Amino acid sequence: NNNNSSSSSNADIVADLQTEVRQSFNASFQNVLLPAFERSLRNMFGQVNTTMSRGMNKMSQASSALVDHADQLQEVTEELSESTQQVQRQWQSVHKQHMRAVSKLTAAARNAASASKAAASLSNERKQQEPQQPSREVVQQHIAMCLESKDYEAALVSALTRGDQSLVVWLCKQLDPIVLLSMPPGPTVPSHVVLSLIQQLAFDLTEPRLLKLTWLKEAILVVDKTDPVVASHAPAIMAELIQRIDEALSSMNADAKDSVYNTARLVRHLARNF
Repeated sequence: NNNNSSSSSNADIVADLQTEVRQSFNASFQNVLLPAFERSLRNMFGQVNTTMSRGMNKMSQASSALVDHADQLQEVTEELSESTQQVQRQWQSVHKQHMRAVSKLTAAARNAASASKAAASLSNERKQQEPQQPSREVVQQHIAMCLESKDYEAALVSALTRGDQSLVVWLCKQLDPIVLLSMPPGPTVPSHVVLSLIQQLAFDLTEPRLLKLTWLKEAILVVDKTDPVVASHAPAIMAELIQRIDEALSSMNADAKDSVYNTARLVRHLARNF
């Protein structure tokens, strides 16, 4: 019986201990473990929430920046597109203007070629229609006949019309200037013809220099200044004569005994005071 009683007491003690342990665990779990676990969860979820918030903010900022960049890129793209279209329009305008200019130049070149051909044809026709200029020998024979018949004006006009100074000089060699220009009752050659003689002789004052200067002296003395034709053309002709004489004098020796030098100075004086 004692053994049975001892076993029963042990069982009761164990049961009581188990009950206390269970109660103590439940109290610790509710009062310590569970609050600590809840705090840990709250901290963990707080950190997760903070991290996610930061991440979302960064993503939002990046997204906004990307949108801004996209808008800027869109604006640049539109500007480039507009510039490209503007350049294309300008190029098309310039190309059209160039083609019009080329067309006008081509037409002008064709017209010029046609006009040139027409002018050449007309020139050839005129040349064929114009009488041939007589040779120097023929003119010289005609002048000789005029001199023989004492038609001095016709002889001088024929020589001057030829435009050959050597022919004019040949005529001057055939005559005395006083005979031709100052035969009484006065000059037998009109003043405008004498002025033309002065112009042609002054063109070249090389040899025979004295012959040319002598004729120039006598011609200036007999020219009628009141003649309208002379009054119109004489200033320019005299200025040209003075220039030619100055050129000739620069190549001469200033010798008071030289008849060519003295005659040149006299002609220059007459021309300057004409």
